[in-house]
Amino acid sequence: MSNRLPAATYVAEYAAEPVRRWRVARAALVACALGVLQACSGADATSPILSTVTPVPAPVATVAKVTRVLADTADAGTVLALEGEQLSAASGQLKATLDGVELTVQAVSSTRVELVVPAGAFSCAAPRMVPLRVTLPASSFDATVALRVAQRVSLAVGQSVSLLSTQATRCVELAATGNARYMVAVVNNTQAVSEAASFELRGVGTGALAGVASQVTSPTLSLQGLRASVVSGQATQETGTHGALLQQEVAHAAAGGNAVAAWQRSAMRSTVGANALRSAFVSAALQVGDITTVTAIAGSCAAGRAVRARVVYAGTKALVLEDVTAPRAGSMDPQYRELGAEFDKVVYPLLAEQVGDPLAMNNTMAGDGRVTMLFTRFVNDSLPGTAGYVSACNFYPRSTFAASNQDELFYARVAGASETPEEWRRAMRATVVHEAKHLASFAERLSRGTTFEEPWLEEATARVAEELYARSFGGGSFRESVSFAASVGCELTQCDDRPLIMWKHFSGLHTWLRSVEQQPAGQIMAGNGAALTASAANAGYSSGWALVRFVLDSYASSERTALRDLVAGRSGVGMAALSKVAQQPEASLMASWALSLGVQGDVDAAGAFATASWQWRAIIGGMASMFPGAFSAQPLPIVRVSFGSFALPKRALSGTASYTALEGSANGASQIVELRATGNGSASAGQPVSLTLAVSRTR
Repeated sequence: MSNRLPAATYVAEYAAEPVRRWRVARAALVACALGVLQACSGADATSPILSTVTPVPAPVATVAKVTRVLADTADAGTVLALEGEQLSAASGQLKATLDGVELTVQAVSSTRVELVVPAGAFSCAAPRMVPLRVTLPASSFDATVALRVAQRVSLAVGQSVSLLSTQATRCVELAATGNARYMVAVVNNTQAVSEAASFELRGVGTGALAGVASQVTSPTLSLQGLRASVVSGQATQETGTHGALLQQEVAHAAAGGNAVAAWQRSAMRSTVGANALRSAFVSAALQVGDITTVTAIAGSCAAGRAVRARVVYAGTKALVLEDVTAPRAGSMDPQYRELGAEFDKVVYPLLAEQVGDPLAMNNTMAGDGRVTMLFTRFVNDSLPGTAGYVSACNFYPRSTFAASNQDELFYARVAGASETPEEWRRAMRATVVHEAKHLASFAERLSRGTTFEEPWLEEATARVAEELYARSFGGGSFRESVSFAASVGCELTQCDDRPLIMWKHFSGLHTWLRSVEQQPAGQIMAGNGAALTASAANAGYSSGWALVRFVLDSYASSERTALRDLVAGRSGVGMAALSKVAQQPEASLMASWALSLGVQGDVDAAGAFATASWQWRAIIGGMASMFPGAFSAQPLPIVRVSFGSFALPKRALSGTASYTALEGSANGASQIVELRATGNGSASAGQPVSLTLAVSRTR
């Protein structure tokens, strides 16, 4: 007898069974109906009533849930990962909050979810335990995690760090280190000359405000530069007029175009050929006693004033001319000859080897192989306060600029009525180096067809050339860390025949440091390429020199190579050129330099903390000892606070820096420092600002 049952029997017998078994039977029936089974017999169609059937587990509903946090700490500005089950099924429905702040879901898989912890949503504070809550459609997850908002910084004495990102600067945790002292510099790296960044600095901890450092009480020194009121016979060349003239020379060179090509065109137009052109463009070799006429030009390349001058010195590299109408004409030949001889023996070799060649265009110009120095009352009368200047027009043929002297020439003032010939020579010696360096920069760049330097850096490297000249008197060498006695002290006491050089550099730096926070936008602090203003010239030139010196000391493998590249334009112009020498981004470079100023400018910081080439803290201290009414041992304004909680008044920076000295005992707890940017001077509060933070441990 067959065991095969009709389909209707299956239905009847399973009617009272659980749905689970009915589905099994229905599957078999469907298979039979479709002919999948050729015969519904045997084990394929055995009634569960008549035989044993293995139970099928009931399906479990899909439930997404979080099981654990994969990190002990949630860092602001990073990703927090969670582990769980069936998480992809809840994608788009998962919600998470940390300390009440909603987190963004960055990625979801079946077993993992990544949450973005927002950088600026949490208050700046020490690491703390906060609640994490995650909600899903059918489950939730709660945990407590450590929230770290601050950028953690751990420094040994002498170490420093620059924090450049917005997240890093807004909240900093100084690791617990016991008794310590830190210099904190806030730097505005803005490139917009009209933009001032406002900010507040506060601390989070258990200490108390130590108080603000007393302000410098010595008389405010003029930003025009220190004159003979402190040291007799000191004349200044760093005025706004000098800076403005340099700005004009950039425009003249741009208008004149390629100087080498201009000379080639002039030679081709000559009907007598290049050899005859030499004698047409260059006067016959002048000798001592000869009278010649030179065009004094300032601001215009089309016309100038004819100056009759007498040859006082004719050397191998220098030709010295004196205006025949000078008040002391004919009475200062010894001083002029000494200037010329020093140029031949010391100045020209130094410049050509270490900086750049003032005669780099000489062959192109068919010149006589000498730098012409014209000392004329035109400078005294037309450009008061200016010791000397150069004109790019003189490097071009007259077919390009009608007033050109077609000669490597600089103009300088004659002795004034209130100074002796020796006082004049003493002040003028550095000017000769300074102006000859400008000639070197112009000649090197014109010979290569490269762009003229931005005026602030052109002046700064001219100051470096003066510094190298100062070394020729035994005042130190590259990275030698020269003392006050061996440099400025010797200049002031006239321990030998050296002129006033480093005195000018450091007195101007002192002036600039004492009002660094109040400098106008575009000042040289940020090295942002803005033209120097008249009121900031001497201080600006000195700060520019300090910046270049910092770059050379800190980053240059060869001072000579780096300086020659800067002067010749091989590194570019402005801050881009300095960044290339340092191989550092501009923001990082400026933060490091600003911090070095703060560390060296704090007399209470432990250790020498000198630049590699100059002990400038000791040098400024020596000047303060010699002239207590005019100089302060610590000109840099520094706010002083103790570890703990503090809130400093809002301050604003325009391309400069602000300094805070933080000290005390951490007592096992970290010190938190918060930088709150409160807006730009040219924009509404809350707009982006270009503030960076640099920290150094000084004790």
